Amino acid sequence: MVATPEKEALTLTAVSIAQLSARKSQQAVRGIFGSKNQIVGDKSMQVQRTNGEAFYALLTDVFGWQQFCSERHIPHDAAALSLIDQAGLELEISDDFRQETLSKLDVTHCAPALMYTPQREEGVWARLREIAPDLYEATCPATTKRMVQRTADEKAQKQERYANSPKPQAESKFVPAPNTAETQDIIAFRNRLTASKLRTWKTIVSVLEPFDTDKLGRIGDFIAKFQHHGYEVDDRTLREVGGLTAEMQSRLGRLRAIYEADLESASALLIPALEAALEVGSLSFPGLNAELLLSGAVGNFIVSHGETPVLTVWDGVMQANLLPASVMAVLIAQAA
Repeated sequence: MVATPEKEALTLTAVSIAQLSARKSQQAVRGIFGSKNQIVGDKSMQVQRTNGEAFYALLTDVFGWQQFCSERHIPHDAAALSLIDQAGLELEISDDFRQETLSKLDVTHCAPALMYTPQREEGVWARLREIAPDLYEATCPATTKRMVQRTADEKAQKQERYANSPKPQAESKFVPAPNTAETQDIIAFRNRLTASKLRTWKTIVSVLEPFDTDKLGRIGDFIAKFQHHGYEVDDRTLREVGGLTAEMQSRLGRLRAIYEADLESASALLIPALEAALEVGSLSFPGLNAELLLSGAVGNFIVSHGETPVLTVWDGVMQANLLPASVMAVLIAQAA
């Protein structure tokens, strides 16, 4: 018996909704607002989205991918809600706004963001082919495959003509960083940054160096720029180095040195203070009307406020820290 696409797909690894999602959705999960087209006067301009707009676009995209895969019997993970939770945290979405938005959303009518591009469903299938070629082969209708392949061939031919064109190409106004191991390391650092990590950094500095207003101002400026575009430049000449200009590489290199040193200083004070309370399982701050719950072991533990994790430590390294400055100040004072 010849296996049907549906039966064959069941034996394949489920595709990741996070990987399928649009670039702007992946940025939203890191707390990056991104931009949108908006008519200003008689011109179309790129303007920054609000955190609510970024959150709503993420919702419709990830639920859309979930719906698309379910309807076409494409095995997929169940990560949509976890992506929404993470984006809500990074974009600082209030519980009220989240609940109101979800209550008004009809998930069955959501579609991937790619469905609203000129390629429509063909573009959605092309994305699946890029991320999970085995699943694409097992589930995509033959007619659609031919259309996807024809579009891919036309795109490749256009790129080849562009590359071989004798016409002088317009020079980019951006100077790309050299494509070296050091540059790739800086790109990896940038791609690990999230808005919550940067807010944590600002909190740490406000506790450890409360009178360094210049430094706090520079961190605030960097956070604002990061949330606008993620420190990426969408330019053809920069694609080889992940959208990194030479100026960005230099600034990110200096920033990383300070960022990592500040986190190390905070960890050296915070972790021992928290580990001392592990045996008891809780920490109270009467003057702040706050209580933290601790679970785990030395070197690997989670600190929670109620049911919400606010700090995690794995292998002795602080991975996430959402403690407010007032609580951190008390813990650091105790440790000192």
